[in-house]
Amino acid sequence: DIKVYYKVRSQGDTADFSTISWTPFNGTSLADNNSTVIPSTFQGLSPSVESLNSYNEYKYTANSLPAFKSFAVKIVFNTSNPALAPRCEDLRIIAHV
Repeated sequence: DIKVYYKVRSQGDTADFSTISWTPFNGTSLADNNSTVIPSTFQGLSPSVESLNSYNEYKYTANSLPAFKSFAVKIVFNTSNPALAPRCEDLRIIAHV
């Protein structure tokens, strides 16, 4: 239910950042470990009763990128039940060349 995209502006590129296309991570926008992540069936909506075991860790990797001066990440959440929308917590983004 979570898809992640990125875009980078290469060093020396003068294009408007908003015109650069989004690229899906792994070509599919799915996580590196997507086949091993088991979705939680926990449906609690109150943060005060939510279990830490209801969280999953996803990792997304983009390799062989050119040297860049700026980047952006877009996270798209999809759900068939808006009352149980996916959430993101403790987001860490590490970019290095």
